[in-house]
Amino acid sequence: GEEGSPLVIMRVVVLLALPAFALAITPAPSNLGKWLLNAALASPLYKAVLVPSAKKTMVRTAEENGVPWRDALSWIKEQGPWQLFDLSELARAEQLIEVPEYYRQPFHAYEEGNLCWDAAWEGEIASRAVGARNFPAYGAQGEDVFRAAFDDALISIGATCPDGGKMVDLGCGTGISTRRLGLRYPQASQVLGLDLSPHFLAVGRRLLELARESPSASHTPWVQPLVRDERILLRRADAANTGLPDSSVDVVCLSLVIHELPPEATREIAAEAFRILKPGSGQLWLTEMDFATPGFSKLRANPVLFSLIRSTEPYLDVYADYQTSEIGGPTQDLRQIGFGNIRIVAATGRHFALVATRPAVGVDATSDPIDDRRKETAKSDTHLRTWQAKEE
Repeated sequence: GEEGSPLVIMRVVVLLALPAFALAITPAPSNLGKWLLNAALASPLYKAVLVPSAKKTMVRTAEENGVPWRDALSWIKEQGPWQLFDLSELARAEQLIEVPEYYRQPFHAYEEGNLCWDAAWEGEIASRAVGARNFPAYGAQGEDVFRAAFDDALISIGATCPDGGKMVDLGCGTGISTRRLGLRYPQASQVLGLDLSPHFLAVGRRLLELARESPSASHTPWVQPLVRDERILLRRADAANTGLPDSSVDVVCLSLVIHELPPEATREIAAEAFRILKPGSGQLWLTEMDFATPGFSKLRANPVLFSLIRSTEPYLDVYADYQTSEIGGPTQDLRQIGFGNIRIVAATGRHFALVATRPAVGVDATSDPIDDRRKETAKSDTHLRTWQAKEE
């Protein structure tokens, strides 16, 4: 297909060049590449070029690496009928939850962002494609390697869940990461996934039902493992206002979430995580993109290639600035909120893992040093090039 070809790159170049005509009548900005990118993405033309190209690249990545995108999509649609809310008391309460403005933005090539059925149906399939892009040598199993890299990185810096512990997965989507927590931590008494999208939660709940109805079935052609686990619950809530009691949770997980948030939302969510974690032992696990890595730094320095990714991620550029800031970045914010024993390691060639602990009551950890081991734990960058769909 042409979506990964020089033809599409040429189209992107033309799109980025259009705002340059404005320079004839306005002063040139200090960062010309970034200015051109921002101007292009603000244009309605980007929807006709960049967004379809990004989506087609993901579908092509999936199919060429053995992930049956089209068949899996047809299968999940058939598992309905699909509805957002039933008549239960829980559903009525969830209906009243307010959606922050940042969450209403277009995401991942969906005009309605995470608040639509197409995004929810395709979410777990797209996750497989993301895994294949990060570890292309493993094809359809790339996501397994990708997520295992985060698991190993977290364990290396002391991630633990006590017997009978309660785990909360914020921004859980359909529950891929929630189900994985359940598999990896059988000692946990409950694994609670929270998300704002009723569409994603409806799909996630249906997948849990399917696992209960036929626990030994393969669920072909679905692309994610479905294992019966009665400890897993999926609920609708704002991650910044969970409604959970103070000091009641052992582990809070944020898996590939904050790159989709403005920094102020990240700070609010981190403060909420601090509130609900148990003093003295409660841990925050954070896994994310690292724009300080050579791969992402090089990509971001190229406005043409970066536009292909940023076109479907409205806060990615803001996140990149925030995450790499030495003053006011996420690790500094965590310390300011009160977290201590903050440890960071490289998880892949482009991602990091972080564990932070809520100190005991009365202990001030705001001046504690941050144990950043990303340089000594740096990994090889195995990610596909932006225009590739499969390792050549």
